[in-house]
Amino acid sequence: MKTAVFFVLDENVDWEGPYLSSRLNQNSEWAVKTAAASSEIVSTEGFKTKVDYTIADLPADCDLLVLIGGKVDPTLKEIIDTRIKKQQPLAAIGEVVDYLFSNHLVSERLLTDELYTESNLVAARTSTGTEFADAVLEMIEFTSDKTVKALAEFYNNGYFEYCQKYGITV
Repeated sequence: MKTAVFFVLDENVDWEGPYLSSRLNQNSEWAVKTAAASSEIVSTEGFKTKVDYTIADLPADCDLLVLIGGKVDPTLKEIIDTRIKKQQPLAAIGEVVDYLFSNHLVSERLLTDELYTESNLVAARTSTGTEFADAVLEMIEFTSDKTVKALAEFYNNGYFEYCQKYGITV
């Protein structure tokens, strides 16, 4: 079983994680866990999440670490540094992207690109939720590119248009 840990930051935005977590959760080979600086986190929209891990017990060997949203806890820097040095899959969306750049953890290209990918890193500004999910799934070789693209169409265009395009009777 592979594990993806979604580290949810203070002042996160509700929609940044679900495009990716919902797709991972549909695969029996993946388990999705949550983490935060404290045992419970509240999004900017008021959505409360009781997490599986805090920083103190965050598993270092998870298959994918996803950083979601808002204000970065300074104690995360060492964890992020280690993942980047060991070339372990890391994904980040939202304000955390600026944190990665300002701490010289990723390339200057993040300043101009909406979506940034390297071999074991995907980073996105907040306006690319579905594209972010697609890039992460490709990075971890979740499924074929064809399936990733079909699922992206489902999320971007809706159920009925998806069914019409792929010949599914509703």
